[in-house]
Amino acid sequence: MPTQPEIRWTDATKLTPAQADAILQLLARAFPNWPNLDPPVDPRDHFKWKVHDFPGGATLGVTEVESRVIGFAAILRRTWLVKGERVAVNDTVDLAVDPDWRGQGVYSRMFRFGEEHVDRNFDMSLAYVTKSQTVHVAKGRGYRSPGNPVRALIRARSVLSVARRARQGGSLVPVPFLALGALGHKVMNRTRYAFHRQQGPQCSIRTVDGFDARLDKLLQAARGEFDLMQERGAAYLNWRYACRAGGQFTIRLAESGEELLGYIVTRVSGEQGYIADLLALPSRRDVAESLLRDALARLDASADCDVSSWLPRLHPYAELFRRAGFVDPRRDSGAAYRPLRLGEDRLAFLSNRRARIHLMIGDSDHV
Repeated sequence: MPTQPEIRWTDATKLTPAQADAILQLLARAFPNWPNLDPPVDPRDHFKWKVHDFPGGATLGVTEVESRVIGFAAILRRTWLVKGERVAVNDTVDLAVDPDWRGQGVYSRMFRFGEEHVDRNFDMSLAYVTKSQTVHVAKGRGYRSPGNPVRALIRARSVLSVARRARQGGSLVPVPFLALGALGHKVMNRTRYAFHRQQGPQCSIRTVDGFDARLDKLLQAARGEFDLMQERGAAYLNWRYACRAGGQFTIRLAESGEELLGYIVTRVSGEQGYIADLLALPSRRDVAESLLRDALARLDASADCDVSSWLPRLHPYAELFRRAGFVDPRRDSGAAYRPLRLGEDRLAFLSNRRARIHLMIGDSDHV
């Protein structure tokens, strides 16, 4: 077996049909049922949507041995806001190595090649290191978790479901004890908010097929509330949530007349529901809470499922999620960052446990 795989990088728009087919064959070997969406999506359509149609542009890393593709990574060029400034962020998705070549150092070679040839084009890197094959490599390359960690929250049908998810997230505590802890959290939340009565907001909520230009005012207001958040223009959000090839999402808007007050995006996949994204005007927490409760009521009516979401541990919406029945099973999302051109000093604020971060599961490739 050859020991020197060849790595090359190419722009996603320059990929030939034959090259795309070879990559899709690798992804099928590395990740059974990829892209594993419910309802199903043709892998070719999903691949084109993800890497060819991505608004920020994508660079593809392909590792070959004797013309056989044994490794692949897609680097999406996302735009994030760091204290209001637009920065280029490296987000590597679908990092795959052929099962026959795992344990041969291919992951490490791809990381090193990316550092030498790709990282210089980015201000920082974000990763969601949950797979055992990449956690060690990512930490060794300087990724670190923010001081305000992004938690994987759950609103479960039962406390046992919470316990099992915590166990899957790496907890060594026996499931019965985790279940007791989850029950304690649930009782505590019910007691804490027993007398909370939500005030009905002066707005209407409706389902739409996509976002329009009114989003700009909402995003401009949000820029001042968070020191780190992904830029959410209408073109990007429509690519992310309104294109069938990326999965089936439901977009709900909160409006007052012609004014957009907030939005929420949900998805159901099998027996799992997701709150993918939620954002409202900073002065309208009542709108954010109404959107969340409206979404959960619709999920409960359409599917008997657990509902998951990501949220930084300290966040303006954290209390809203607790009131709605979400608990924190101490399962980290794996969100981690690495300074590149931006430098350590510019990102030092992320080590603060009170860093103002807005990052939800829809900002990643995990839903």
